[in-house]
Parts: sequence; C-alpha cells; structure tokens
Amino acid sequence: MEGALPNTSALPQKTLKIFVNGEVYSTIIYTLLLGVLFGGVIAAAVYFLPYNRLVVFNQPTATTVKITSVKLSEPAFVSIYMQKQGGWEEVGWARFAKPGYYRDVVIDIGQQQEIDSVHKDNTIGNIEHRAFVARIERPINADTAINENFIREPIRDRRGNIYQKKFWWVIRGSNVKQFFRRLQDKPLTFLWDILWP
Repeated sequence: MEGALPNTSALPQKTLKIFVNGEVYSTIIYTLLLGVLFGGVIAAAVYFLPYNRLVVFNQPTATTVKITSVKLSEPAFVSIYMQKQGGWEEVGWARFAKPGYYRDVVIDIGQQQEIDSVHKDNTIGNIEHRAFVARIERPINADTAINENFIREPIRDRRGNIYQKKFWWVIRGSNVKQFFRRLQDKPLTFLWDILWP
C-alpha cells in the first residue's frame, strides 16, 4: 500500500545509549563544593561566633576528667564538681583560658583515694557512682585572672540556670546502660553533643 511505513522488523535493532557521565561528574563536583562551603560556614561559626559551649561524656574512673571540647566567648575556666549529700563540691579545674575553641581538655581532679570513694554511699564496692558536672566559670575580676585563687562565678543560660553538663563514671561492662542514663538526663543536649562535639 502506498504511503505505508516500511517493515523494519527484519533489521538489526540497536539499543540507544544515553551517556550521562558529564551530568554525574558535575553533580559530584557541585555536591563537594556545597559540602566545603557548608563545612566552612560551620567551622566559622564554631570558631568565631560569641557563645559558650562544653561537651563532656561518661568516662572510666580515673584521677582526671577529659573534656571533649569547650568554646569560650570570654576568658574563663572549666571546673569539675562532684555530687555530695550537701550539694556539689568542686574537685578540679582547668587553667585560665582565653576566648576560643579547645578540644581534649584534661582536668586533674585529685588523688586516687578520693576518686575511689565517689560512690553515693561512700563505699568502694558500690556500683552506683556519684554524678559529676562540668561548668564554665568566669573570673569576677578579670584583672586578677592570672592568679587562680580568687572568686569566680559560673556562666548561666538564657533562663538564668547554671550552664553545666552532667556525666558519670562508666561502670565496666555497662556502656549501653551508661549511654541510656545520659540520654534520659537531657536527651536533646546529649544527641546534639554526639552530632556536633
């Protein structure tokens, strides 16, 4: 019949290949550039924005406490307090530091015999350890900041509460229990510390 399309069923068929290598490469490059820019913005915020932040996690019993990171917006100390029946008692502090961002700050908290008795009932055999908190404290008189034996005060959050992070000694063989213990205390803060230490 005139005007009909030719029968092409007998002709060899070829699969049409679409080459998208250029699009894949450009997508990868754009993603990497966005990651670098976004990371740069976060790094600038971490180092330059004026705020105070402290990250500390549960850790093994020792004569020192390791602070994962601390951001200071003003000259200050990081102090460690131990829970006692009468309240919180200071057991150690880091040296006076200038504003900035610090990682892995180690604080001496006393002799081993003191650490061995930091259980709630002051017995070495008890597995229920007493809680600790880490605080950022500012000197009341900045001119005497070189001398650490003077009065200082803890910084406070927007609600007027003392800004502090609670932690416990890790009981051997109960890391999961310690994780959920910290998660129950302040879940959003704990998860934020894990995502952005």
